[in-house]
This record gives sequence, C-alpha cells and structure tokens, in this order.
Amino acid sequence: MKRDLFGNRMKTYEHQEAGRRFLPLLPVCARLDGKGFHKLTQGLARPYDTRFVEIMCQTTAYLVKETQACIGYTQSDEISLVWYSDDYKSQTFFDRRIQKMVSVLASMTTAFFNASLPKHLPEKTGALALFDCRVWQVPILTEAANTFLWREYDATKNSISMAARHYYPHEVLYKKTSAEMQEMLWQKGVNWNDYPAFFKRGTFIQKRKVVRAFTAEEIDHLPAKHEAHANPNLLIERSEIQRLAMPPFAKVKNRVEVIFSAAAPEVECEADGENVHHPDPTTCSLTCS
Repeated sequence: MKRDLFGNRMKTYEHQEAGRRFLPLLPVCARLDGKGFHKLTQGLARPYDTRFVEIMCQTTAYLVKETQACIGYTQSDEISLVWYSDDYKSQTFFDRRIQKMVSVLASMTTAFFNASLPKHLPEKTGALALFDCRVWQVPILTEAANTFLWREYDATKNSISMAARHYYPHEVLYKKTSAEMQEMLWQKGVNWNDYPAFFKRGTFIQKRKVVRAFTAEEIDHLPAKHEAHANPNLLIERSEIQRLAMPPFAKVKNRVEVIFSAAAPEVECEADGENVHHPDPTTCSLTCS
C-alpha cells in the first residue's frame, strides 16, 4: 500500500506536465527542423541536391502514413504536418498528448532519415542527423491551411536566396531583397522560374484514394481463382501516399478542402478569372515500408 501511495505521488508530479493534451475538435500542427544541418549538407550539390530532397520527401511520406496526418509538407530541412478530427471521441495522434507528440515525432523523423542515408547519400553514412519538433494548435481550419501557406512563402524566399548564393558570395548578397537577387540571377543568365517546383515551393504529400489496375507483382500474389488473373485490367480502389503536383499554394482557392478533404486544388485562371479544376493532383506514389 505504501509503495502504491509513493508511486501515485510521483505520477501526480509527472502528470502535471507530461499529461497535458491539446483541446479536441481543433487542428493540431507540427513542424520538424533539422538541427545543425549546415554540417550534414556540406559537400552536397548546390543550390539543391535531389538525393537530399528525396530523403526529406520519403521521411515526410513515412510520417503521414504512420501518424495519419491530414497532409505533410517539406521544404529544405523541415517538415510540417497537421491533424484534425471533428469527432470528439476520435483519437488523433497519441490522443493529443503534447509531450508524446513532440518526443515521438522527433525520434521517428530522426530514425527514418538516418536509416535512409546509406541508400541516398552513402558518403554521409554514419553521420548523425537530428530533428527537433514543435507542436501547437490553431483555432480554425483556415489558420491551419495558412500555416502551410506561410511555410511555402518561406520556401520560396529560401529558394531564391539559395540559388543566388550559388553564384554570388555572401557579402555581395547582404541585405539584398528577393527581387534584387532574382535580377542578379538573371544577369548570370539564370531564370529562377526555371527551377523545379520542389525547389521553389516545397512538396506536399498526402494519402489519396486512387482507382487503378493491379500491378503484375500484386497479381502474382493473388489467389489462383482471383478475377484479376483472367482480367488483368480489373480496377481496384486503393489508398496511396502521394506527392501532390500542387499549384502555387497562394493561388489555390480551396486550401482547406485540399488539406482536410483531399480535394483537388482549384486555382483562379489569371486570364479570365475562371476557376480551373485540377482533377489529378498527383505526380507519383511513394512506397513506405
């Protein structure tokens, strides 16, 4: 009995901080950042290294899958996630326990990223990448969507700066605006608009339902009497973690629906103001194992 009283008293202290939870029915946001990545990325291709980008995208896909996040977004060495449920009884990631979310998200990201280094960046094998994590709530879905808009704005600003630093030393670029840096790139014969979208704006990743035929590998593993053996064009519906071919997020008119309902992004046509629907917002699928 005394041991129980002692243990309960210790748990009470712990619970005062470790037991804190976010409010239900409100979106929860998270951002993970690489810690001291300037050392890790030394020697990589500039202004970006597609191998590093691939690790960040695959790590984001892993987090979206394993935590059931509504969407993930990555740019540079950071990852953003959001969770939401309009059901009071529904449990989001770790039932909204703040310290659990912070600690486990940071450890999941660190572990997956480091495990990916030998395959994608073999020269960095043995390096120890670390990620920190912060989580917070916003009052409405629109503000949660604005969190991603904010990060895309930051990605664009960083992209212009990184591209300029590839051609000019730091002292030449000191206090230069993004517009001035783009002009300086132009003087080098470089059009920033020609860079790939993932470098200019980052990458959105989300679980989406797709209708497709079975792959040859899937058919090989199906029971002998399965209809797909006789009809290889048989269609199935599957959920897949996908990278989205997102238009500039500032131009997307249904940002909330895209994030929380996996809707196709709608953008306003600059020529005539019409809403243009993009029925297939995906470019490729990611396999998370």
